[in-house]
Amino acid sequence: MIFKLIGYYFLGAFKFNYNTLTIPLGFLIYGMALHPKTNTQSKRNAAVIGLIIFVVGVAVPKYNDYLFTRPIEIMTESTNVFDRTLDKDWVNIRNSLNLDDAQVQDFQVDFERDGKIKSIRFQLVGHKDQGLVHYSIDLFENKKTYMIHPSKVDQWPQNYNFVSANEFFNLMANVNLKEIVPKNEYPWYSIQVQGNTITFDSRSKDNLLLLTTQGVKSVTEQQYPIQGLSLTVFGMTMTSETSSSSTEFKYYILGW
Repeated sequence: MIFKLIGYYFLGAFKFNYNTLTIPLGFLIYGMALHPKTNTQSKRNAAVIGLIIFVVGVAVPKYNDYLFTRPIEIMTESTNVFDRTLDKDWVNIRNSLNLDDAQVQDFQVDFERDGKIKSIRFQLVGHKDQGLVHYSIDLFENKKTYMIHPSKVDQWPQNYNFVSANEFFNLMANVNLKEIVPKNEYPWYSIQVQGNTITFDSRSKDNLLLLTTQGVKSVTEQQYPIQGLSLTVFGMTMTSETSSSSTEFKYYILGW
């Protein structure tokens, strides 16, 4: 008798996965095809307990995924990019996420002439709990909090040498961004950085400038090859109510 009850328990807990749908196939078989003549209530109770285990087994991982992926809000130190507080923001983000470091994939900051931030967007990949996590991070206009959206990833992006976030934000906080804003006045400006470390040679782009914590320097033929990040500054204008374009742009090597 005890073995039959165990069998009904396992039948109630048996599941079938179809794409992303999990079906309690065992309990359906019990309800539709099995009609025990003896010990009916005991066998039904065993099947129902199996169904409860099935529900818990499906619900708990989904709830854990919800807890893991729910947005995280972190206050910014300043809403003006010229205040050079990006490194402090990163320390607050890093501590809140319990990270030692991460890799920056892409970074973009849009701001007005006086430095008021319109938006900040960047992507991070870091190690956490023996796995890889991707973070999409946004700061929107007239907001004082970063919105962080984490998601688990299976493997590290291939063939890319992304820069350390500790190193990148330390560089960005110490660079004089006022020095690289176009002299012509535009509705707003955009700085975009590719997180992939690149080795530049003399054929990379004409008139590249090296952007360091000591200021902007011209790159001479003798200095190549140079390793750094590609940083581009755009002067932005609206082309319609819903679209914009860059009118003026300048390439830099963000070096260290």
